[in-house]
Amino acid sequence: MNIKFNGVTYVATYNNQSGYYELELTAPEQGGVYQADIEYIDILGHIETAQKDIQILAKPTIEIHKNKTFMWIFSFDDFSVKDCIEIPTYEINMDEETNATSTFIVLKKTEAKARDIIAIKKDGGIVYWGTIEEIQKEGDGNKYTYTAKYITNLFDRFIKLGTSSTIRSTGLEDFINNEIYSNFTNSSDTFINIGWLDVVVSTHTPKETSVTNVENGIYNLHTWMTNCTQNYNIVYQFEIVNNRLKMTITNQEPTKELIDVIAQPISNYEEVFETDVVSKVSVLYSKKNDAENPRNIYIILKDRQNNYNEHVRSR
Repeated sequence: MNIKFNGVTYVATYNNQSGYYELELTAPEQGGVYQADIEYIDILGHIETAQKDIQILAKPTIEIHKNKTFMWIFSFDDFSVKDCIEIPTYEINMDEETNATSTFIVLKKTEAKARDIIAIKKDGGIVYWGTIEEIQKEGDGNKYTYTAKYITNLFDRFIKLGTSSTIRSTGLEDFINNEIYSNFTNSSDTFINIGWLDVVVSTHTPKETSVTNVENGIYNLHTWMTNCTQNYNIVYQFEIVNNRLKMTITNQEPTKELIDVIAQPISNYEEVFETDVVSKVSVLYSKKNDAENPRNIYIILKDRQNNYNEHVRSR
């Protein structure tokens, strides 16, 4: 059986189990009613023809308007798009130090669930990536409150400390990348792997430091990632590439703030302040005056006569 549909000829094959002729065809991108021309041979060997109208239902085009905010919802299982909806009210909080949450009001029932990924897009640009913590329905209507945390909370889990020497030899970014690879994307437990996430490193920042939040050989990776942001300007950027989520780990210097040095001088004010500055230096010796590993503490104070006195105390 030959079927001509939308300018393409297909060959249908008979399925003994279903008792029907079956084929796979490519549907048009635009919806509407299309005609299928069918040609087949009957039981007497005669060539017969027939026509059949086929209705193609197309999804409505999502229109993105300026000055409006949309939420894209991606499945945690395979990063497929679940929905795209306009949100009237939202509160974004990306304070990772307090592990704060963001809330979004959604006036529609969706297939979203906990752990799904959301992207908040405003005026054509993504302003927030998050992972859903919970969804609460309010009353009997279609009003839902989504609670989410910033997307780096994907790594909010205690793991075994890997090779931390990479921090000093190669960089903080490389160590974090290795830990994600070993525990979140390519671990031996395929059930918990995030198969749609790609991680790349764009800078390398070696530091004479080590992971600080380790206890009994385990630590929380997300906490350490946040510490690296606060102390070493390591940031995590996200974008969609080839229907996958790409995470870039990079060292990003804080934006410099310009100051107008030609501004008008400030007059008629009085500034009163008091300071108490103490400088202390601890010096360790392997051996001094027959004492093993002594520690001397040097404290420099500024007296009222603006002279510096040195006070030395040994332990």
